[in-house]
Order: sequence, then C-alpha cells, then structure tokens
Amino acid sequence: RWETTTNTSPGTTFTPISNITTDLTHTVTTNGTHYFRTVVNTSSCSTSDIYSDWYPITATTGSTPIGGEISSQSHCSVDNSGTLELTGASGGTYTWQSSTDNGATWANLNSNPANTGLLQTYANITRNTLFRVQVSNGCNTVNSNIGSITIYGTNKCQWTGTTNSNWGTSTNWCNGVIASNGADFDISPEATNNIVLDVDRTIGTINFNGSAKYINLGNNNLTVTDIIDADTLNHIKTNGTGELIARIANNDSFTFNIGAGAFNPVTITNKTGTTDDFEVRVIDNVYNGGTSGTSLNSPRVKRTWLINKVGGSANSGSGIDMSFNWHLTEEAGTITTRRLYHHSGTDWDLQTAGTYSTRARYLIYRGYKGTFSTFAIGDAVTPLPVDLVNFNATPNGNSVDLTWTTFGDNKNSFNILKSTDGIKWNSIGTLNAADNTIHYLFTDHKPAPINYYQLSQLDNSNTLQYSDIRVVNFNGNTLSVFPNPNNGEFTIQSKHVVQFQISDFTGKVIMEGDNANPLIKTNFAKGIYFIKISEGDKTTFSKMIVQ
Repeated sequence: RWETTTNTSPGTTFTPISNITTDLTHTVTTNGTHYFRTVVNTSSCSTSDIYSDWYPITATTGSTPIGGEISSQSHCSVDNSGTLELTGASGGTYTWQSSTDNGATWANLNSNPANTGLLQTYANITRNTLFRVQVSNGCNTVNSNIGSITIYGTNKCQWTGTTNSNWGTSTNWCNGVIASNGADFDISPEATNNIVLDVDRTIGTINFNGSAKYINLGNNNLTVTDIIDADTLNHIKTNGTGELIARIANNDSFTFNIGAGAFNPVTITNKTGTTDDFEVRVIDNVYNGGTSGTSLNSPRVKRTWLINKVGGSANSGSGIDMSFNWHLTEEAGTITTRRLYHHSGTDWDLQTAGTYSTRARYLIYRGYKGTFSTFAIGDAVTPLPVDLVNFNATPNGNSVDLTWTTFGDNKNSFNILKSTDGIKWNSIGTLNAADNTIHYLFTDHKPAPINYYQLSQLDNSNTLQYSDIRVVNFNGNTLSVFPNPNNGEFTIQSKHVVQFQISDFTGKVIMEGDNANPLIKTNFAKGIYFIKISEGDKTTFSKMIVQ
C-alpha cells in the first residue's frame, strides 16, 4: 500500500492511500512538500511490514511570472563595455540568454535566483547581439522582451551629423561607416545636423529614433526597405526632383513618410497581383500643368503628390489604394467634398471609378487602376481649373511683350496687371478669350525701369486664376526681392545667378543658396527677415516681411 505525510519528523504518522498497485496516481490539495512511501507485506514470509524510503514531491501554485524589460545599448567600436538591466520582472529564477543570429537560436549565459532586477555585464562585443531573460516561478516560464547591443558600422550604421549635413561625409557617421548598399541605419537622438542626400542611394531600414531630424533628398533618389519612427519632426523632405522609392509586394502596404514644406505622407496598398516598385515625392502647391505652370486658385489642398511605378508598368488586378494626409492649414478655399484628381498631361481629371473614405485631414481612394504621375486633392463641387499653362514677359526694344498659352475652352477674359514695386498693382489692359485660340500676346509700350507683371484669368464660372509674377528689369543688373511682404514664397530677381543668405531677427542664418531657380519657397514663420545677396565682390542687403 501507499502512504503520505507532510512531515518527516520522528514519530510522524503517515496517512494510508487507497492504492495497492506498484504505480500511484494521486492529487495533492495544498502547496508544499509531500512525502510518499510504500508499505510491503508478504504474509507467507513474515507478518512484519517493510517500508520503502520516502520520496518528496513539492507542489506550488501561483500567477504566471512576468518577463520584464531589458535595456539596450549601442557602441561605435568593438572596444566597448557596459551593463544590461532587467527591470519589472517577477519570478523565482532568472536565466540570461543571448543570440547572434537575430533570434534564430539562443544560448544560456548564467542564472540567478534573485527576485529583483538583474544586471548583465559585457565587454568587447564584436557583433550585434540580442539578449533576453527566461523568468520562472516553478510553475511557468516566460521570456522577457528582447534587448540588444548594437555595434554600429557592422551591419547597421548610425548618423551623428557632427561635421555637416552631407550624407557622403564619413565623419558624420558612427565609426566612419556610411550607410549604403542596403544597410540599415539609425539617426542618433543627439544628431547635430539634418541629412542631405549626396547621390542616389539604396538602403535598408531607416530609424529616425526621435531625433527630430530630416533627410533632404534634393535632386537624388533614395530607395528604402522600411521607415521607423517618422512623424512631423522626423521624415524625408522632397525638396527637389529626388524621389523616395520602395518595393511593395502584392497585398502589402508602405507609407512614404515625405513632405516638402510640411509632413504629407501617402500610404500605398498594392493590389495589382504583382510586386511593384513605387517612387513618390510631394510638392507644395497645385499647378495647372501638373508639376509646373500657374498656381491654381480653386478650393484645394496645396499639395501635389507625384506617384509613379518604376518602369511605368500599368495597373492590373484590383489596382492600388492610396491614402493622402495633410494639415487643415494647407487647404485653400472652402472644400465641400474632398475628391482626388489626376493630371492627364493636359488637365486635371476628377477620379470617379474607385471608392472614397475621407476625414478632415486625409483621403483614401481605393481601387485606382489608371495611369501614374500627378495627384491632387480638390473639391467635387468646384473642380480644379486647367486653362492657363504659362505666362512670360520678354523685353522687345523699349517695350515688353507679354505672352501666354491656354488649354480648353473654360475661359472668358484676361486682365494684365503691372506693378513697379511688386506690392501695388494696376491693370494695363484686358483681352477677351477667343474661340480656338491658345496663344495670346499683349505689349506694354510704356515700361518702367523695373516692371512686375501678372496675368489674371476669369473663367466661365467667374473663377479668377492668377499667373506667377514675371519681372523685366531695364536697370542693368539691379537686384530685387518680391513680393515684399509675402507669405514665405518670393523671387530673388537678377540678370545673373547670385548667392544669398537669409537671417532671422537674431542674426541666425536659417537659409542659404543661390537663385538659379529665382522662386524661393520656404515655411518661414511670420516676422522680419534679412537677406544678404552676394555677386562677386558686390554685396547688398534687403529686409523682407513674411505675413
């Protein structure tokens, strides 16, 4: 028979168990250590009982242990040391483990029976290593979260930006290793400078890491696998012709965390049935020519998203879904019903084949199967005008010839505006729109030394559309900045390319460059700014007001 007790002191009475077989199945009802023995009696040999040694079994009950959190560390060199800490764990046994193959296999480091946070010291780690702790309370075992030691310059890089903004400068990178050829990289939370892309590059994952830094593409393309921790203060600026490129598998999505003057990401979900490479950039405003021409004045979001497939393959399957994001301050006019427009090359076409989901600051268009290029958000009630294509002012002896080109028949008349200071404007003539006419000419026979010209067009719905401003200067190489005051967009006009610096009222230089493209677009806050313009050994200063 079997017997049990919870006390092995001399004289302890064991309690019989109703079982006379050589195997025992028994349920204990309390925590603690329970002792078991057998009593053997063979009546043919002896009338005395024979007792086996007792065997202990410990029963415990309780809640599932808590794995806790492990800290992470990073270093720029293999000459390193430090301590990882486990916090928030709850259990009786802690076993540290490490992995050098990204978590595929784990090896034990040590165990420690302490009930509070544990410390794990390390030194001279030569490769990226993951750490975790197995926490056990005798009933269950759980794993902590995964911490890491990252050695930048191995298979991951880190931007510190200590020298300048140039991506290609090695001293801007931890351990001098520049991110390229598919490498992942983090931006240090203490990074000094933003990043300016120097050439076309292909990398892996970008982690902005709460650094409050931008990556400026300029005129170069950046191909990425993923982007982490992007937001209003951490994103990729498409401040030139450069594009952000990503590969999207069928039924997968990718968020292009981009902006020009502000953060205007677009998410693309690929439902074409194939893996496709998409290239995206955004510009601040909507133009009648798609990416150029005259700024539109219809109700709109003042952003244009340029979306293309690499190779230009057509849509198939269920097409793609696109989710556009903007700020309410970026809307112009009253948009009653937000709708997506696509520029066909000649005009803006309202999209109606797909389905819409809209909120105050985003629009989702599902099932787009058309061609790619230029997209904008306008109003379904007051569509985007498409008529005025270009406007130019050219000196002709002692006169100025004003020429412009239009598309479509939605035009009524043109008013030619002139100013001598870029602030006060007067009409110097009007022309009625003519049927089947796309090219127009008006001559100013009495130009001033400096002349600012602008064209306003009245369409058949009584909507006014204004052209960009053109300048004709008869005073040699006199420099001019206009309009002044402005809303952050202005022109530095000169006969030759000049260098400029813009400072705020404290004297801090906040922008510099040249006027190869005379139209300067900024997101300056309202206030007074000072412009230093240099051409050779000649320097001039101007005060500018942004309002």
